[in-house]
Amino acid sequence: MPKTTPDWYKKLFDCLGEKYFDLAYVQNTLQETGFLEELFQLPPGSQILDVGCGPGRHAIEFAKRGYRVTGLDHSPKMLKIAKELAKKEKVEISLILEDARKMSFAEEFDAAISLYEGAFSLMESDEENILILENVFHSLKQGGKFIVNVLHAGFIFRYPEQDKLFDPETCVGYWMEDISSCEGKQETLCCSNRYFTFPEIKMILENIGFLVISGFGCMPGEFKKNPIGMNDFEILVFAEK
Repeated sequence: MPKTTPDWYKKLFDCLGEKYFDLAYVQNTLQETGFLEELFQLPPGSQILDVGCGPGRHAIEFAKRGYRVTGLDHSPKMLKIAKELAKKEKVEISLILEDARKMSFAEEFDAAISLYEGAFSLMESDEENILILENVFHSLKQGGKFIVNVLHAGFIFRYPEQDKLFDPETCVGYWMEDISSCEGKQETLCCSNRYFTFPEIKMILENIGFLVISGFGCMPGEFKKNPIGMNDFEILVFAEK
């Protein structure tokens, strides 16, 4: 298997910029946020942490619904877009430029989200991915809620042609991206993403200290309370500290 480019995610998302909003799976923010809000059942004014917030599409929508939101991301370009969009929508969100592996909040938040591989599952090792979840755990108040969605390993095992560079031993899928930096430099990135089965992600979260409440099967841009099946490209997990 190819070797992953270090920090490929920062380079890719900085390059992607506003084109992010052209992606098919980002067109259903209102439905997704409503689904998350229904699961959380939080009172107005509750504090929500968005880990890997990107350009802030969920963070801004939560802020519009009366929550206090902190968005954290490793990409300066994405945070710049989020700041501009929040201003346009006339909402206030706190935006932090930080690597999720290094965030150090202490029981500050009522809930946290990490969606669409914005941070978790993109790291070069399982240890680094788990570190992000541990940091989320420490950031939550006791009883705080956490929702994360991950790529479903069961889907790829059933449809291996969907990811021809999938390593079944590590459950990591690889792909190549050609980008052009702001300076005009051309670069080919080797990108990777960790896939999970529900029992595995449940075990990881529980080993950290979370109580896993439920898991749902979903497709990109479509959150529903569906049981997890082999045809589901993603898994959404709802947990509590």
